[in-house]
Amino acid sequence: MPSTHTSDFQTAALKATDLEAVEKINVGLETELARKQLNIIADAPEIRIQDKTGSASETTMSIVADGGTTHFRAGVDTFAEGTETKGNVKFQSSTGATTHAEIVGSSGTLELQDGGLGLKLGSNVSVTGTSKVIQEITGPHTRDVSVLKRYPEMKMGELDNQTKAGVTVSSSSTAFNTTGFYNSNVYNQIIADEGWHTSGVPSSVSGSAYTIGGVTGEWHKTEFPNKLKVQSFHIAARYGFETTQAPEDLTILGSNDDSTWVSLKSVTGLSYTAYKYTPVQIDATEYYKYLAVVVTDTISGNQRARLVKCTGWRRRGRRG
Repeated sequence: MPSTHTSDFQTAALKATDLEAVEKINVGLETELARKQLNIIADAPEIRIQDKTGSASETTMSIVADGGTTHFRAGVDTFAEGTETKGNVKFQSSTGATTHAEIVGSSGTLELQDGGLGLKLGSNVSVTGTSKVIQEITGPHTRDVSVLKRYPEMKMGELDNQTKAGVTVSSSSTAFNTTGFYNSNVYNQIIADEGWHTSGVPSSVSGSAYTIGGVTGEWHKTEFPNKLKVQSFHIAARYGFETTQAPEDLTILGSNDDSTWVSLKSVTGLSYTAYKYTPVQIDATEYYKYLAVVVTDTISGNQRARLVKCTGWRRRGRRG
């Protein structure tokens, strides 16, 4: 190690073709608060950092400013001109104890840690490549298995025969809407002492107004802006009436013209738990624009249906 020499200049300019420092170069002192600068001015200037142990170089990093773009480059082994290597880049806490994200050089993959990816509200996301599909992956299923999704995608309620975002609900009857019972409340995602209340007793009604697809009862119909291949339907009873006026028997129908209906599922003996949805598996093989639930009987058998909370229709795959 050479001897240590200190030179103190108030004003000085140092020019050199090659300047080497054995340990460090400081710009400014820790006790000074005035802003200091390290200026590098050249055509495509480059700052290089190389991790070297003994005679072996393990990591290289450089920052290059060229053509209006700042380039961060990471490699391994060497800075030799023309030699292409790919190193990893980690974004870490001040001590290096926590890695927030890492770019894997061999694949170019960005790996996020526990914090995840946060996008600012209103920001745009662009997808390039051979596919422009972003999937919500919520479990250990493979990429070729589509994700189960709920429809309608938004909450509805507080209005009879409501239309919202292209979704329209209607029903054979509705009662007590002056006290908060609306046929659109089946999609408000709330289980409480409210919902859709029928005017008639499902097992006793008759006539064309109560018949849809050849099935007679109190019906609730939903028109969607796009066809769906529905997999399941989830229904809950009005709170406090799980063992009396809740639907016990029902039929689920599908249509594409609101005229010709296909029976998708008939269910008898449904039971309910307070504040819980009861799933009805459908597994339709075709796409339908209209879906209807016809309640043909309640658990008590002789009372109006104090119905019905529906968390929505589930489907897999694309919309039709």
